[in-house]
Amino acid sequence: MFGSSFISGTMGVEVDADFALYGSVNVEGMTVAHNCARTGDVVYEFGANIGTETISLADLVGPTGKVVAVEADPTNTKVLTERIQLNSLRQVAVVPKAVSDSDGELLLRHGTKENPGLSFVTKREQKAPSQPDTVVVSSTTGDNLMSFYGPPK
Repeated sequence: MFGSSFISGTMGVEVDADFALYGSVNVEGMTVAHNCARTGDVVYEFGANIGTETISLADLVGPTGKVVAVEADPTNTKVLTERIQLNSLRQVAVVPKAVSDSDGELLLRHGTKENPGLSFVTKREQKAPSQPDTVVVSSTTGDNLMSFYGPPK
């Protein structure tokens, strides 16, 4: 882990177990971030999941920086938001949307209970009635996010 924040979770969720064991789920990505991100920078995390890297990124950019954590899955967004609040990370903006090539709506298929990071989005017209674990989510573009939060640094 890069910083002093913490999470509470269970070893039954794969990403929480990886975080507890290794301090990160994406060790390679966080190593690059650790070498590139500076205090005060703006960092985007598309597919923030339940916040394991978000928390570490927030520690890297510090209270004067900004982490834009974009997560489409409402279940993951709830956990992510709770973790951000638990650590009082005011520099994190949680955006409950998918990133796409246009604003609109997409279908999100939930990941498994053991690995909520396996969620994925598809075009809305692809919804099949036999998919009860599929929900409609809003989407936005990277350009729209950057016009609101500023370019990444």
